[in-house]
Amino acid sequence: MSNRHASAVTPEQFATFGELLKYLRRRAGLTQRELSIAVGYSESQISRLEQNQRLPDAAYLQARLVPALNLETERAWAARLLELGGASRASATALPPSVAAPPNNLPLQLTSFVGREKMLAEVQQWVLGAASAPAARLVTLTGHGGCGKTRLALQAGAALLPHFSDGVWLVELAPHTDPEFLPGAVANALGLSSTAGRPDLASLIEHLRPLRTLLILDNCEHLIQVVAQLAEALLQACPQVSILATSREMLGIPGERPCLVLPLSTPAYRFALPPADLLGYEAVRLFIERAAFVAPDFVLDAGNALAVAQICHRLDGIPLAIELAAARLRILPVQQIAARLDDAFRLLTGGSRTALPRHQTLQALIDWSYALLTPHEAVLLRRLAVFNRGWTVEAAEAICAGDDGVTPTEVFELLTRLIDKSLVQVARSQPGQVARYRLLETIRQYASAKLAASGEADAVRQRHAAFFFNLAEMGAPKSPGAFTETGWINRMETEHGNLRAALSWSLATMGADRALSLGGSGDIRTGAWALNRLGWVARERGDYVVARARLEQSMTVYRELGDRLGVAWTGNTLGEVLLMQNHLAAAQACLDESLAIARELGEPSAIGWALNHLGHVASRRGELETARQLQQASLAAFESHGDYARGEAWALHDLGEIAVAAGDGLLARQLLIRSIEEANRVKDAAVIAWCLAGLAGAATLASEPGQAAWLWGASEAMRLGTAIREAPAGAPTHARLQIEARARIGDEVFASAWANGRSATQERIAELVSSFSAQF
Repeated sequence: MSNRHASAVTPEQFATFGELLKYLRRRAGLTQRELSIAVGYSESQISRLEQNQRLPDAAYLQARLVPALNLETERAWAARLLELGGASRASATALPPSVAAPPNNLPLQLTSFVGREKMLAEVQQWVLGAASAPAARLVTLTGHGGCGKTRLALQAGAALLPHFSDGVWLVELAPHTDPEFLPGAVANALGLSSTAGRPDLASLIEHLRPLRTLLILDNCEHLIQVVAQLAEALLQACPQVSILATSREMLGIPGERPCLVLPLSTPAYRFALPPADLLGYEAVRLFIERAAFVAPDFVLDAGNALAVAQICHRLDGIPLAIELAAARLRILPVQQIAARLDDAFRLLTGGSRTALPRHQTLQALIDWSYALLTPHEAVLLRRLAVFNRGWTVEAAEAICAGDDGVTPTEVFELLTRLIDKSLVQVARSQPGQVARYRLLETIRQYASAKLAASGEADAVRQRHAAFFFNLAEMGAPKSPGAFTETGWINRMETEHGNLRAALSWSLATMGADRALSLGGSGDIRTGAWALNRLGWVARERGDYVVARARLEQSMTVYRELGDRLGVAWTGNTLGEVLLMQNHLAAAQACLDESLAIARELGEPSAIGWALNHLGHVASRRGELETARQLQQASLAAFESHGDYARGEAWALHDLGEIAVAAGDGLLARQLLIRSIEEANRVKDAAVIAWCLAGLAGAATLASEPGQAAWLWGASEAMRLGTAIREAPAGAPTHARLQIEARARIGDEVFASAWANGRSATQERIAELVSSFSAQF
C-alpha cells in the first residue's frame, strides 16, 4: 500500500474490530506471528481476532495492542480500536430480544478462557449427542483441585445455553456440608420459592419433570454419596434434564460419562524455547494473560522465557497455581518467582478475595482434598512422596506398606482409590511397558511435608533406598568401567530419579560408612555405579547437561566412599562431557586426576581411556603433536590390556583425525580403515560413523570433493539414524574442509553428492569402505 493511499484511509471506514486490527497490523509491517510475540497472544488467537471469532481482552487492548501497533500518538486510531473492541464484546454478550438467552444464573466471567478448546467442544458434544454417539445425560468433569473443572463447566454451560430452553443452572455445593440441604440447594439455584418449607426431592422432581434444563452440580466430592443418589433420581424421573457435574471423583451411577480434566500443556523447563514457540503451550498463555492484569508492562521475551517455562512446568500446568503465581508479579520479577517455587505453598497465596477460601491459596486447596481421605488413604499418599519421577505397583507395595495397618496387599486398592480421587496420576506408557504412577509436583510437595510431620520419613526412605539399591544391584557388573545389557540400562534410566534420591538420602542421613554397613540398605556403591552408567548413556545420546548432572553425583558418592577406582572411571566419562561442553580447562583437570589414579592402581583400561580423552582435549586446542602422542600412548595401553578392540578402534580413529587435521590424507585413510575393522568386531556404530566423516576429510585432501561430500552425507545419515553423538574432536577440521570441498565443486553439486550419501544403503557404504581397505 502506498503512503498516498494509506493517508486516505480513516478509522471510521472500519466497521469491525477484526478488519481494523488486520489493517493496523499490516500498516505496522507485522506478520500475525510477530504481533503475537509482541502482545503475548498465540498466533492462532491473533488470527481469530482478525476473523472476529474471538472477543478481544479489554486489558490487552489498552496495555498491549495499542503500543504494539504504534498507536500511542495516533489517538483517533487508538480510540477507534478500543471502541470497536468494546462494541464486539457488547454485541456478543447482549443478544437482541428476538434471540434472548434462556433463563440462567451463570456468573459473568471477568477473565478470558484460555486453552482447552478441544475439551470444551467434546463436553458440548457429549451433552448434546452426535451421529456417532447418543447424548450422555450425566457428564462428570473429574480432576485434582485447581485444574479448572469449574471454569470449564461454566464455559460449557454458557455455550450450551441455546440448547436448553428452560435454562442452565449452576448449583454450588462447596458451601454445603449437610446432606439434607442438598435438594434445597438445587431449588435455590432454580429460584424456587421456599414458602412451603424446605424443598424435598419429590417437589424438586415435580418441578423439573416437564423442563428441558441443564444442571451444573459444582464441587460434589465432599457429598459424593448423596449427590450420586440425587442425580440418579433426577435423571430417572425427569427425561429432559441433563447434568454436568464437577468432582474430584466420579459419581459412580449408570450412564455417567467421565471426562478427566488434565492440566494445561506445559513446556519442558530445562530448555529455553523462543517466545513464539512457548505461546503454543496453554499454561504459558494463561500466565501471560493473567500477568497483564497485575503487571501491564510484562512482555514474554528471550530474557524471561526460561523462567516462565519453569513456572508453568513446576506448577504442573494447574490453572489455579499459575494464576496465583502470575499475581505475584505485583511484587516479584518472574525470575524470582521461578526461583522460589521449591516453597510453593508459601509463595502461592493471595488469590481472589471473593473466591472460595480453599481457592485463595494452594495450601488450602490441597488441604481440602487431604481432609476427605480415609486414614489409610492419607498414609499411602504421604508415603508416596518418597518417590522421585514416578513408581511401579511393585515399588509401592514394597516401600509404602508398613505400620498403621497398611499391608502390601492393601496398597494396590488404596492406590486405585487415590487415582479415582485425582490425587495420583497414571503416567503414559508405551504398549508392553510396566504401568507407572506419579504425583503432580504440587501434590508431592504437600505430601512430603505430611510425611516429614508424621515421624516416619526415615523409615520410609530407608525402605526406598533398600529397594532401589537392590534393583540396581541385580544388573551391576563388578567393574565400574564394564558395560551391561540394554534392558537393565533402560530400567535404570527410568528409575534414575529414585536412584539419585536414595543416594542423596543415604549419604545425608547416615554417611557412607554406615550406609554400607547396613545390610537392609543395599549397596550404595552399586547406586553410584548405576549413575555412572546413566551418565555414560546420556553422553552417548548427546545430552551433555543430563550426563554431567548424573556423573557429578556419581563422583560425589565415590569420593564419599573413598572409592578411587570409581572416581577414576567416572572422571574419564565426566571429562569427555566437559570437553563436549567446551570446558577445556575443567576437562583437563578431571582427566589428569583420573589418569593419575588409574596409573597408581595399575588399571590399563582406565589409563587408556584417560589418555584417549586427554588427546581429544589437546586436539580441540590445536596441539596436534601432543594429541598424537597421547593417542599413541592410549593405543599402547589398550593393546596391553589384551583383546580390547573397542578402545583400539577409538584410538585409531583419533589418530586418523589428527592426520586429517595435519593434512596427511594417505596416513589418515590407513588409520581410519584399521579403526573401522576393529569397530566392526565389536559392532561400535559410533566409531564407524565417525570414521566415514574422517574418510571424507581425507578425500578432500586427495582432491576428491564429490566423494568427500558423499561420505559426509553417509556419516550424517548413520549418526542421526542411530542417535550417535558427534565425534569428540574433529568438528573444526571438518567445517574447514567442507568449505574447501564446496568451493571446488559448487554448492549444487556438493549438496547433491551429500544427499546421495545420506540415502546410501549400508551395503553400498560397506562396499566403498572395502575398496579403500583393498588399497592398503
